[in-house]
Amino acid sequence: MFGLAAWNRLLKKPQDEKVVLSAHDVLGQKQINAGLKALRLLKLHKHTEALTRENMMDFLYTVGMNPTPDVLHGKLRLLRLHKEETFTWGELAHVWSLLLRDAANEDRILERAFAFFDKDGNGEIDVAELRTTMSELGDLLTEEEIMSFVSIMDVDNDGVIGYQEFLTTLRSEQQPDDSDGMGSGQHPSTIGYGGSKRSSEVEQEDSLPGQAQDADTFEQAPVSSRSTPRMKSSLAS
Repeated sequence: MFGLAAWNRLLKKPQDEKVVLSAHDVLGQKQINAGLKALRLLKLHKHTEALTRENMMDFLYTVGMNPTPDVLHGKLRLLRLHKEETFTWGELAHVWSLLLRDAANEDRILERAFAFFDKDGNGEIDVAELRTTMSELGDLLTEEEIMSFVSIMDVDNDGVIGYQEFLTTLRSEQQPDDSDGMGSGQHPSTIGYGGSKRSSEVEQEDSLPGQAQDADTFEQAPVSSRSTPRMKSSLAS
């Protein structure tokens, strides 16, 4: 979360004064260590006082974030950094922290959505529970669409939808569908993100640790390329 001390400094600073933002304001030591490792893998560790927006995007994709340039600009605007040409590691850490907070909020929303369908609370959604939920929602999906929904989300074909399957499939729908090949969540500089190809320079480096809920690490669940029926829009309502 964006640190209170950093907010106070931003709110009090004159418009022409640059506030020094520290990674320690918003990240734990494990996150900082992981972030610095990512910078080393990207060969950016010698440029931590003059990072470009492109460098920021490379870093964020590397640590499992998937922001668009507009999202990045919005976070920089929130930090009053949108007019800057280059950025420090501390400023990048603050952007990363804001994106992590957004991801945590999204996780809580999806957990509640899953619980709404999981009537018996056993951690799985079966066809009967899905039919019951659709009935409660006014028959939002037809029987054919319900079965299509199950076939798409039931990745391991065991007849039920687990939370990880639910989460992965819905998140895959959030990836932008761009003509430059980034629609699958891939980025030319991504290191081990979403199955994208690693650069030959980075392949010889130690791999980054897997990303946990506390964002100390970087690995993200595999992304499905299949599309869900029209039910997804109802989850946000």
